[in-house]
Amino acid sequence: MGIIRVFKNKYKYVILFLFLIFISSTCQFYKINRSLDNYHEFATADQMLFSGNLLKYGLTATKGGQVNNINPLTGNFLYYTYHPPFATYVYALSFRIFGLSVLAGRLTSMFWFYLGVIILYILVSKIWDKKIALLTSFFYVFFPLSQYFGKIVFRDIILMPFIYLFIYFYYLWITKRTQNYFYLMLATLFLACLTDWPAYCLAPLIIIHFCWMLKNKDKRIFLLLIIEAFTLGVFLLHNYFLTGSFAGTQSQWPAYLGGKILGVFEHGISARLRWGILWSYSFYFRFLEYFLYSFTLTAILLIFYFCRKFNNFSKYTFYIFVPSTPFLYGIIFPGVSFDHMFYHFYLAATIAIICALAVSKFSKKFLILFCAVFLIFSVMNINVLYKMNNTSQDALMLGKIIPTISSPQEGVALSEPFYWPFIEYFGERKILYDVNNWERLSYIFTSGKVRYFITNFKDFQEYLIKRFPAVSLPDSFVLFDFFSQKK
Repeated sequence: MGIIRVFKNKYKYVILFLFLIFISSTCQFYKINRSLDNYHEFATADQMLFSGNLLKYGLTATKGGQVNNINPLTGNFLYYTYHPPFATYVYALSFRIFGLSVLAGRLTSMFWFYLGVIILYILVSKIWDKKIALLTSFFYVFFPLSQYFGKIVFRDIILMPFIYLFIYFYYLWITKRTQNYFYLMLATLFLACLTDWPAYCLAPLIIIHFCWMLKNKDKRIFLLLIIEAFTLGVFLLHNYFLTGSFAGTQSQWPAYLGGKILGVFEHGISARLRWGILWSYSFYFRFLEYFLYSFTLTAILLIFYFCRKFNNFSKYTFYIFVPSTPFLYGIIFPGVSFDHMFYHFYLAATIAIICALAVSKFSKKFLILFCAVFLIFSVMNINVLYKMNNTSQDALMLGKIIPTISSPQEGVALSEPFYWPFIEYFGERKILYDVNNWERLSYIFTSGKVRYFITNFKDFQEYLIKRFPAVSLPDSFVLFDFFSQKK
């Protein structure tokens, strides 16, 4: 009995943590096989498409790029060049082992999500203690946002463990001054930057903390900026290798027809920068809506309680907020945090730590009661998340109809704008977009490489319906067969 008691006392928090992981992961199997027509499942369609094409065509043929389409006019790959490709390689490796399926993708995401939870637990236990680490993990895994998006197939899930691991190695390096931790920190930052753009926010903040707050003059810390610059250079060179443009700019059309597909810089400015929305009330209302449904009202109340009771900033305050450093990317580019609820995932660790520190001051009975109330609110919010839907129903409809009316060898053209992930994912065809003027319509007809044309443009419909067989589709779309003349 004495040995068992010693074992329980020594490993009590580890056992509770593993039990927490088991319960949380079991809960995440809820609707794990749901279809790709829910809120933000375009992200899953994205990664499934990129990784599937990498397996289908091979690393050599795709040049390691993220292929989202094949141009029916030229037969060339059209690449997705807005984000680094490391997450695509991770999912492709998993699909190579377990087969290409949504279930395999979501299980892969769950593995990386819980890998991040384990690293966060170790990090918090090092900085504070195991009780705070356990409470942090409890809130983190049961936030509605975590339960919903913790299994979504997307690059942010792959990035989170690298962020926590980077902070962990940084903490060990500045406390133990061991050179190996510094090199591990550099390697982790390199992999994080290969995964997604928010990782680039880490180096500046760490350098400010190291040089200004810690007043350390070790110049090696600036190697972090060199790592980020090097990784960005690798990404741009890869874009040039894929498209002949550092920005990854491509075109579906001959030069005289225009139709340039935006590169990474133009896309960042036009779709993500959008500082004008900061002056709109809708931005703040949506942010509050996202925040409330992502973390629950109970967590928000704990944040207010923490701000009132913990007004003396300790030397560990930096580590409360540094896990959310990537959210700075959403502040610099407000279009990201406005359009994508899952981007608030980067706030989860900070809010979980704050909640853990706040409830650690509660009595045992009140702590249990509060956690039970939190779980009730979390379950209610998760159901709300599953009911929310901002998916383009037109994209879903077109994507699912295209394979029923065409064979894999037949090109399909749309008047819809490039690029809609659901169409490529479900369509599985060579698809041409942006047939939005008479010159392009004439070109695709005379090229003889596009058989089916789908449009909701009334003037196109009125002209073509007299010449080609037509099939009416939902939402005012009409399908025309260019290879058949109307009698």
